[in-house]
Amino acid sequence: MEDADPENASSGNWSGAVQAIPPAGQTFCYVGAKWIVPALAIPQPPDADTPPHTYEEGTWVGIDGWFNGEVFQTGTVSTITVNTGGSVSGPYYYAFHEWYPAGVVLYPNLPLTAGDLVSAFVWGHAGNTTGYVYFANLTTNQTSGLVQLTAPPNTVLAGTTAEWIVEDASGQFGANYGAEVFLDCVAISSNPAGTATTTFGLTGATLVNTVQSNITVSTAAPPLNPSTLLTYAYTDGP
Repeated sequence: MEDADPENASSGNWSGAVQAIPPAGQTFCYVGAKWIVPALAIPQPPDADTPPHTYEEGTWVGIDGWFNGEVFQTGTVSTITVNTGGSVSGPYYYAFHEWYPAGVVLYPNLPLTAGDLVSAFVWGHAGNTTGYVYFANLTTNQTSGLVQLTAPPNTVLAGTTAEWIVEDASGQFGANYGAEVFLDCVAISSNPAGTATTTFGLTGATLVNTVQSNITVSTAAPPLNPSTLLTYAYTDGP
């Protein structure tokens, strides 16, 4: 997923920002943010795939994944489907956690809808096979509480990067989610003993743009301030 440019990178399915340079002797142990669940729509015109076709947009915070094939994350996922014959199912909105390459797990009893303000974080220390996630729907005042996750087999938390990401899981044709703003973006790194920590915002982060079929599908704009990041789909940004 990484690109050679340290300030602006491209990906087939990620858009957002990545912090990748903790101080010597430290690794990332925490990343969190707030955002408003965006209303999902079908791109206009739709992609060339023959229906049925499901468009998916995920918004999440996570640790790892930029330099390796594993990521520890929690956030929201939205889907909308064009069925055979042209009818549309959705959009549907869910809250989830995932320790990839294990599968997505939906939080029980945490309903979502477009326009809800949510808050989420992940927390864990490098070398461990357990970590913690937290998700809250601030609009409905419902939370997951602090949930402990166990890594999939042969996976440990590396703590090499911290991310604020909008993702198209298909990597083919992104949904149109309009614009997404991450608020209160915070990442923390620490040494193994936890006696030295460093707090990060978006300053110095790598901005990531989703490019599919030679078109920019989703783009991260320069941070509005050290804690506020705008990502947008197609031409819906500044």
